[in-house]
Amino acid sequence: MKSLEIRAATVTLDDGILRVQLRERVHYTLVDAKETVAAQRALVGPDDKATVLVDMRGINASDADARKHFATPEVERGNAAVALVVDSPVSKVIGNFFIGLDKPACPTKLFTSEPDAIDWLRGFRQAVTAR
Repeated sequence: MKSLEIRAATVTLDDGILRVQLRERVHYTLVDAKETVAAQRALVGPDDKATVLVDMRGINASDADARKHFATPEVERGNAAVALVVDSPVSKVIGNFFIGLDKPACPTKLFTSEPDAIDWLRGFRQAVTAR
């Protein structure tokens, strides 16, 4: 297991899944989004796709620019699939904004259960590994 600490999250690569654990009550900014992508590339590799689990349960707010950054072709090129784990009304709204307004090109889905999110991601990991 490899892990990096950044301002807004802990980013870990474990068993083929990149986990982004957002800090409690974080206000997620564009700078944080860019730092998260840099951590992903450092752990996974600059040219490899990742299955990504983002634990958003503690998030307080997210800037629109941060959400839009994750939907750019440059960033999405590195994602096979993204599972967003939510639980609060705030995290659900932010997740739904990302999926509905920013329209990510890779498969992206909200979950309230982390085990369900991991099961869903494993199907994409197998597809990436088979290439």
